[in-house]
Amino acid sequence: MSILKYVPLPNNPSDGTGSSNGDFIPHAFRQNTMASTVVRLDHSFNDRNKTYATVRWNHESEFLDDFFHNPSTGSFGTRINWGGGIDHVWTISPTQILDVRYNVTRFEEPTRPQGSGFDPAQLGFSSGFVSQMPQKSFPRITGVFADRMGGGSGGYSNSTYHTWMASMTHTHGNMTWH
Repeated sequence: MSILKYVPLPNNPSDGTGSSNGDFIPHAFRQNTMASTVVRLDHSFNDRNKTYATVRWNHESEFLDDFFHNPSTGSFGTRINWGGGIDHVWTISPTQILDVRYNVTRFEEPTRPQGSGFDPAQLGFSSGFVSQMPQKSFPRITGVFADRMGGGSGGYSNSTYHTWMASMTHTHGNMTWH
């Protein structure tokens, strides 16, 4: 049972009533850094036509869920978000304004567990079994430890969002319609 050396011993004594089943309290913390940039350019073509454009980017890196302080827990995550948009406002008349905008945002999230690259043969898995793994990593163990042990081989997700919007504002007397 080589895997047991990756499970810490209890660090919180039981209260003796038998109702205490959490005798290990993890001392895990989250490390998080983020860089962010936003640029906006405004241009007035004339008194009735104004446009602005934005470009956005941020990059967040984090390390979290390192409950056991070894390759069996902990995950490195990155979130990268970039986007841009353009907005044009046209004053059609003193009582009518048209606002048209477009925005695109891209979101990427690669993750890598701390156990990525770990050789499962160290836990007693056969070399034949390990050779079939596309990427070596500390195996995900479910059941007793549920969400606390092993992270698999990581992952990557991404999404791109396109947003179009137009709004017309019209005033008449003391009424405003959108």
